[in-house]
Amino acid sequence: MGLPLAILLRNKNWKVKVSTTSIHKIEDFNSFNLVPYLLTVEKEGYLDSDFLDSEVIVICFPPKFKSENPEDYLLKIRHLALSISGVDKIKKVVFVSSTSVYEDSDGMKSEPDADVNHPLFKAEKILSEKLTHQKVIVARMAGLMGYDRNPCKYFGIREFVAESAVNYIHRDDATEILAWLVEHFEESITLNLSAPNHPTRGQIAEIVCKKQQPNPKLKTKKGKIINTDLLQQIYPKKFLFPDPLKFKYL
Repeated sequence: MGLPLAILLRNKNWKVKVSTTSIHKIEDFNSFNLVPYLLTVEKEGYLDSDFLDSEVIVICFPPKFKSENPEDYLLKIRHLALSISGVDKIKKVVFVSSTSVYEDSDGMKSEPDADVNHPLFKAEKILSEKLTHQKVIVARMAGLMGYDRNPCKYFGIREFVAESAVNYIHRDDATEILAWLVEHFEESITLNLSAPNHPTRGQIAEIVCKKQQPNPKLKTKKGKIINTDLLQQIYPKKFLFPDPLKFKYL
């Protein structure tokens, strides 16, 4: 999602810097009129780079908990927060988090319901506590779908509860909302970013994937549903794709 967001902001006449750990991406970024930096966020020290000479910082690198120790990820976030805190020019930080901060139990999940022991919640807290001179916007992203990210790739690979609800957001809505937050929102806030409609996985399988996948051995489970009331109170635009059953894919 980082590159589509950067391109959208560039098309809105922002000067956009992008960081990467791969030298092979530099040429691609240049072709989009972005300003690329080869950077690695370490677990200690300060990030000494004019990359931080910016008005807004968007932190959009997800943890790799399958291969990375959560404590190492938190050390990187702390290191990044300390580096940002020392730059007066930075007025706003947008941290792309995840709705995985909510326990996978039945019921509606609003922003105060996060699991305080989840590493991403701890990362959110580090940024909010360390960045006392910047506005901190935490965007908890639901399952990112659209284009090549198609839920049909996952059905049939593992068992799923047909009656459980999905929490998806189309990439175009995600980038539009994040761009709006960058350009227009001037307060610290934590927001859930999800499409307002929550069909079941069975409906996704049948309507989107055109597959019938009854699974009578599994117990009925409604699952968590992400509440977006707060987002819809402040975001003045309509969702491009409010219904995951009508998402567009490649």
